[in-house]
Amino acid sequence: MYVVIAGGGKVGSNVTRSLLEMGHEVTLIEQRPDRFARLEGEFGPVVIRGDATEISVLERAGIARPPELLLAVTGDDEDNLVISQIGKEGYGVGKAIARVNDPRNQAHFDLLGITQTICATTSVLGLVEHEVPEHGMVRLLELQREGLEVVEVQIEGGSPAAGSRA
Repeated sequence: MYVVIAGGGKVGSNVTRSLLEMGHEVTLIEQRPDRFARLEGEFGPVVIRGDATEISVLERAGIARPPELLLAVTGDDEDNLVISQIGKEGYGVGKAIARVNDPRNQAHFDLLGITQTICATTSVLGLVEHEVPEHGMVRLLELQREGLEVVEVQIEGGSPAAGSRA
């Protein structure tokens, strides 16, 4: 599988390393000169230097092929949104996954059709809610594309719903 990854921080470099170990073809884009030098030392020509929000940089990375997967995992939500949109809308990338650093920005991604996102804050809060449920309801799974949530609800023994299988 061919994967383009924008952002060579901890997430981008670890994902690159893992995908390469699994035998996938990867191109990693990193803008910062110091980080680029370190990544190039580890990964070689797999890494290119540039701003992944620029079309010319994405084209050098092979976005026109297009890749089977585009990962936008920079530390900047606006950049991740732009990169994902360019890939999906401009080059027909089938699957784009974007990192959302600030959960308040999730609605922007949803509005623009970038529904495959990962947000560490939201994930941690979900685990906290699971361990310390409020109002007896635990969110088990969220299916963003379908607009559905699977929840577990605690029902009091005397409730009309107690004992029923729904």
